[in-house]
This record gives sequence, C-alpha cells and structure tokens, in this order.
Amino acid sequence: MRSFVGHRGKFAFDNDFMMRTCLVLADCPIRLRVASFKQENVKRIVDLWKDITDAMERTVELLVEWGFQGETLTAANAAIPIAYAVKNGCDVDVSKADLRLYLIKSLLAGVYSGQGDQLLADIRKYLQGSLANSAKFSVGDFEQSAKLPSGKSITINDPDLVHS
Repeated sequence: MRSFVGHRGKFAFDNDFMMRTCLVLADCPIRLRVASFKQENVKRIVDLWKDITDAMERTVELLVEWGFQGETLTAANAAIPIAYAVKNGCDVDVSKADLRLYLIKSLLAGVYSGQGDQLLADIRKYLQGSLANSAKFSVGDFEQSAKLPSGKSITINDPDLVHS
C-alpha cells in the first residue's frame, strides 16, 4: 500500500493502482503484466519517480479539496488522468473546476467499471494531444473529443439522473 495524505484526508492505494499509475504517468504500456515492466520501462518510472509522486500528492490534495476521502472515491482509477494532467503541465488553477467535473461525471457514469486499462490508454492519448495544444483541461472538449472504449462516455443525460 502507498498512502498519500492530503490536508484533511488520507488515501491508501493498493499496489495494482500504484503500478498502473506509474505506467500511465511514465507513458508506458498500461496493461499490468510482466512485459509492461521490462527494464527500459522500469528505468523510466525510476527516473520519473519524483514527478509521479508529486503529481499524485497534488491530485490527492485536489481530491480532499473537492470533498473526497479514500472510501468516497468509488473508482480510484478516475484519479489517474488527473495526476497525468498535473504531471504533464495542466494549469490546475485554471482547470480545477473542469477536472472536478470530469471526476464527478466519470464516477456517476461508471466509466471505470471494466476495461480500465484500455480506458486509461484512451484518456491518456486524448490528454497527450490536448495538453500539447493548451495547458487548460476542458471537460466539454473531453466529452466531445475523447474516444473511449465500448461507447463509454462521461456525458450525463436526464435519464441517467432518474431515481428509482
């Protein structure tokens, strides 16, 4: 377990989450298998370790600021794209509201149930292109442009909000 402590909360992430986070943030293949941890990828992760942990610490600070605790973050993988954006130059001050909305919508829409590796790869690909053009993350642009697997989307429609 790797613990990250925010100002008012604690998140304990399991080894699978941390390995997946390292692979995503180091721009390595994401599938958790031995081949993903070949020598060159491990070296890349080691070389980027400070950037990876700094991005995760900043992400946890944001999660806490937004009212999340370890147990209320129902899909921990939803935090990985935020950490990726933070690590890769996203202007968090300008993008904070959109990053928060991305997180909430992705949790409500349940996009992180199943196909997590492919979903993270597709989101990373979107962020690579998006952050190359602008340091601002826009949830609207993400909804319009990101190609997610199996027709997944973070768009919430009125039928999605109907309570039983």
